[in-house]
Amino acid sequence: MTTPNRSISLTLEVISPMFLAGADPRGKPELRPPSLRGMLRYWLRALVGAAGLDVAQQHENRLFGVAGDKNAAAGAIALHIQQAAVNPKTYTDLTRGRDGAGYLWFAARQTKTEAEREAIPPGTRFTLQLSAPRSPDPQRDLRQTLVVLKVAALLGGIGNRSRRFAGAFQAVSSPDDLPQPLDPRIRSRSPEMLAAEIAQIIRVTRVAEHDLSLASPPKFDIIHPAWCEIGVSPATYRDVLDLIDHFGTVLMEFRREQPDAAAFARSVFQEQPIQAVKRPAFGLPIPFYYRDSNTNATLQASLGIDRRASPIWMQVVRLANGEHAAVFTWFRSQFLPPDAELVLKQGRRTIAEGAVPDQEAREEIIRDFLGQLNLIPVNFAQPTEAQ
Repeated sequence: MTTPNRSISLTLEVISPMFLAGADPRGKPELRPPSLRGMLRYWLRALVGAAGLDVAQQHENRLFGVAGDKNAAAGAIALHIQQAAVNPKTYTDLTRGRDGAGYLWFAARQTKTEAEREAIPPGTRFTLQLSAPRSPDPQRDLRQTLVVLKVAALLGGIGNRSRRFAGAFQAVSSPDDLPQPLDPRIRSRSPEMLAAEIAQIIRVTRVAEHDLSLASPPKFDIIHPAWCEIGVSPATYRDVLDLIDHFGTVLMEFRREQPDAAAFARSVFQEQPIQAVKRPAFGLPIPFYYRDSNTNATLQASLGIDRRASPIWMQVVRLANGEHAAVFTWFRSQFLPPDAELVLKQGRRTIAEGAVPDQEAREEIIRDFLGQLNLIPVNFAQPTEAQ
């Protein structure tokens, strides 16, 4: 790969609605470099984190800079975005007649005090320029950034609800001289090919050569054979919103079948301890609303931990034939600190407490959910086959 001007220009396209905004979360959506840089930091850490947090932070700081007031420093890679005019779509526009999508993106709905969120719609394109003006080795730094960008496009997304099919993006044009697998465009034409393409790009990072002896869950999400599982749904959909609505409905029905609701009701109305619940395995907080009594409650963690993101990334990839496939990435990292508990609150008042589901209970419910999807496994730990 040659980059005589120390830069690469890519055209990216929004694949699923991207709930993003500037200073006002409910304002007009816009894609800004900080959002993209934050996403790249997360996936870089996931890719190299098996070598340890110190190594991951060294890579992050070198490529994307050091944040903070005192020790702030620019990274080797600069990001510049040029975006055409956006015709945003509201939460209502996107979810009308699609209960599954509405369930996944409920946080974007209108509330008593806030307007509904708007999203950058699928099909919107923008130009991303990656440059390395300060790098002593621009070839290396640009290559590493391209790898992270492609992994982020295959597994993740940008913005609110990006773990629930929102904010997917892909490269639709890139320099012709980029060799595979550095070319960030998706080449697969079937779910089976997509599983192989994901495995290949992860292997390029040589993650499998890092510490494979991790005997306990890591403290942050890492793509490691023992602590991460990736699968691709065998079904494809022409319309991306049809895919999202289908899997949103599957998740909604699965969670409604869990017996946790009765346990939470006892805690809310009788102020009994929270006992034997599994639903937190999908993330915290969990808001509850009991229509009959007009009662609200929120389940969250103690120790001032307001949020624990879902360990499952559910995302969509557009194949080279125009069909869309769903990709599920399960990070089996530490769920909460060992001394954390569950607390059920009404406003600021704690009305019930209980133990966090243990690892076995959390994994049981997630395996039950993923098991019904019949996913094609991504075997990224295997040696790379000769191309």
